[in-house]
Amino acid sequence: MKLTSVKDFMNEHYKSLKEENVSAKVATFTSRLNPEKNCECEDKLKCECKEIKEDITNSGTYVAVKWSNHIGGYLREVFKDIPNLVQEDDFHSTLVYSRVEFNHITSNKYYEAKFKNFRIFEDRRTLKKVLVMELESPDLTNRHNEIYRNNPKATYDFDSYIPHVTVSYNLEDLDLDLLSKYEQIMNDFHFVDGTEYTEFLDLNK
Repeated sequence: MKLTSVKDFMNEHYKSLKEENVSAKVATFTSRLNPEKNCECEDKLKCECKEIKEDITNSGTYVAVKWSNHIGGYLREVFKDIPNLVQEDDFHSTLVYSRVEFNHITSNKYYEAKFKNFRIFEDRRTLKKVLVMELESPDLTNRHNEIYRNNPKATYDFDSYIPHVTVSYNLEDLDLDLLSKYEQIMNDFHFVDGTEYTEFLDLNK
């Protein structure tokens, strides 16, 4: 099992992104909102560039799909030998993590996905190994693209969207050979009846 970097894989550990400095946020907002205009102000918090200033906020928008507790309970039983499992009511797939707040109307559709493979990466904030299930899901991918298409001010910190579900935020010293057994079990597993939800993000935390 290859350990991939966070840059190569869109992961659920967005908390580390909250700790980046304001100037980095401004640069992200500038490139997203005004690709042809670069702010020259030395003090970004006091700049008079309206297009940029109005979006330097300490709040954002999070959108995800929650998988049922029934599925969560099943996964916890299957993965019982994996340390620090996600709780059964917290298995979800992120659709949007935007550092700019926007009005979002949740969809009432039900989402589906299929297990693809396991991926492991090192969290750059905690330096712990995180295990996720990468998914095949036109539903999630299409919805992600739709939300960003309809909300041009929304920010995104990765080059591409990879649907996934986090299994454990700290694998400790797990024997990675166990994942081969789990991949066989999960090979034809389908996630069904996922429901969309949205949350306010406090980027000061």
